[in-house]
Amino acid sequence: HKTIFHSRVDSVESMYLYQPVVNSIFAIGNITSVNNDDIDYYFGIGNKGIKSDLFGILSTWTFYYLMMHFLFYVIGGIMKWYVNIIWPEAGTNQISAELTSLHIKSSEIAFPLYTFVPVLGDFLRKKGWSSTCESMEECGGIYSSFLSFFIFLVLLEFIVFFDHWYILHVWKWGKKHLKHDVHHQYEASDEM
Repeated sequence: HKTIFHSRVDSVESMYLYQPVVNSIFAIGNITSVNNDDIDYYFGIGNKGIKSDLFGILSTWTFYYLMMHFLFYVIGGIMKWYVNIIWPEAGTNQISAELTSLHIKSSEIAFPLYTFVPVLGDFLRKKGWSSTCESMEECGGIYSSFLSFFIFLVLLEFIVFFDHWYILHVWKWGKKHLKHDVHHQYEASDEM
């Protein structure tokens, strides 16, 4: 059975950020006679086995990887242009093209890893292994939701700090192979 927007009321797939892309592919599938079950399989939607999960992780990662590039280059380029017009004497506008290029390349190295954060979140939601809610009421109301969010932020900041400090500054393998010292070659805050 084919529909343009292949809805699943009893599942959480609508929470995926890339769901509009999938819906568009379903619409194209209707035009090109591609079976929506095949699209479900390749996007890892629903629980269709380990191969489908792996395809889903790969397609989700690809979506977020492309989105990260869009944000970094397009939105970042617009912001750089805007700052250059509004505050031409700002420190970030005084950085050489060579240093800017080096920083962009350094940032690009981390993109594949950063992209796994939302992929993991989507996968855990799909499997029902996360405790996300679709509304504040489902999560116990506004106070409970804000308390949970605050606890999440505190834990996240602790984990990010601990990962950064231990893996990149203390652990010998991390210091040697993850090249975090490149990040610390920038001395002034406006060089970043």
